[in-house]
Amino acid sequence: MMKNRLHILLAGLFLLIIASACDNSDFEDKFDLSPDERLQKRIASFKDSLTAPEHGWVFHLNMGNGVDNTVYGIVKFNKDYTLKMENEIIPEAESEYTIFAEADIELVFNTYNNIITFFAEPNARLPEGYGTDLEYNLKSIEGDEIMLEGKVLGTKLKLVKASEEETSLEPLKQNVSYLNKQRTARYMSLKITKGFGASEDDPKLIGMDCSTYLRMAEIDYNHNGEYIDENKNIFFTHTGFGLSSAIKIDDEEIQYFKYNVEKERYEIDHPSIEGFIFCDVLPYYFKKGLYDDFMDRFSMKMTRFFGKVWDTYIPMKRANTNIKAVVIATDYDRRIPKLDENGNYIISPDTRLPDYSYGEHLGEGLLFSLKDDQQFYFYWIPMEVQKIEEDRIRFVRKDGEFCTEDAKDPSIGQGIKDNAEFQKFVNFICNEKGWMIRKTEENNIIDFDFYSLEDPNNYFYSRLY
Repeated sequence: MMKNRLHILLAGLFLLIIASACDNSDFEDKFDLSPDERLQKRIASFKDSLTAPEHGWVFHLNMGNGVDNTVYGIVKFNKDYTLKMENEIIPEAESEYTIFAEADIELVFNTYNNIITFFAEPNARLPEGYGTDLEYNLKSIEGDEIMLEGKVLGTKLKLVKASEEETSLEPLKQNVSYLNKQRTARYMSLKITKGFGASEDDPKLIGMDCSTYLRMAEIDYNHNGEYIDENKNIFFTHTGFGLSSAIKIDDEEIQYFKYNVEKERYEIDHPSIEGFIFCDVLPYYFKKGLYDDFMDRFSMKMTRFFGKVWDTYIPMKRANTNIKAVVIATDYDRRIPKLDENGNYIISPDTRLPDYSYGEHLGEGLLFSLKDDQQFYFYWIPMEVQKIEEDRIRFVRKDGEFCTEDAKDPSIGQGIKDNAEFQKFVNFICNEKGWMIRKTEENNIIDFDFYSLEDPNNYFYSRLY
């Protein structure tokens, strides 16, 4: 009995020795390379992955450092550590690259590249450039996709294996022309018919003014009582175009668009959200605060007339040659010119115009100036500026009009009041439908533009006066 137990024990020890020998063999097989050799093997494997695709990679370069921009194109890595990048703007950007390892495997663009280095170079406006890295840590290789992240600024660089069709950049140029072709009216908007709580009967409307020249989309919309205004860069792809970052409303996002050839329009490229880009003569969003801003102006002189505004203004001027200018006043204090003992104007040394004091407060109205560059002599029509929306107003005509020349020659005021063309022009300005207002400010010069809500082809410009 003892002999049998001894045999069993010896057999078990023999099997344990064999197993240990096998484990030791596996251990040596696993670590038969030095740490440096294993690192070089990983670098070589990464290089093989980069250089393997026959047609290179489609690259998506998403800027870091808070810069809202994206660059799209094709890159081909060669085994001799050279590469070539291109997009629809820059056809050939050649440079060198290297791969090495510190904490991670790194891809480095180590000579000048017209695309990627350009966005990394600092300039006076952006001390750190446009937010692009030149050194990237390898994050993952999964199937036909490689993900890299900028070592310093966190730029995201995604490489997707390119097909032969994607090596041609002509489709990108075609997609640029498609977007230009869609510009058929003054304002470009996005109509969402599914998603964001929208439907065909109750769409969500977003201003989306796209410039292919600036590669910029100005996004404007109203949401939960707030006016949202943000700019995003545009980049063109082989299927359409994308925004540098998504339009985000609550939990929904839109970023990509594809062109529908049959309907001749760009549509949202998303699995569950539907909508399309269209143009109209008026925007569908309201700019917050414009009414208050306009009412804070002293007076705005009408400067250019279009459509029916022009058609009513010209006959009024021809019938009333004494009227030199038309001014919309929102809070007007009557000006009284200062005269010397001889009855001559006192000229201000600062403006070289007649000096004046303020007389009675007239408030809101239409002022028809009877002297060039002066508001001392005018025909006045009081009115109320009513707020329809944040940037939609109407002018309501009130009683109490008068002419400052009456004491000198009452026939001047009476002639204006009785003139049919004059009344037709005033009534057109003071129409029930009202006007949309837009403010522009450049070189400290303030302009307001007015577009008829009844027919936006009728509009006029004005300037702070």
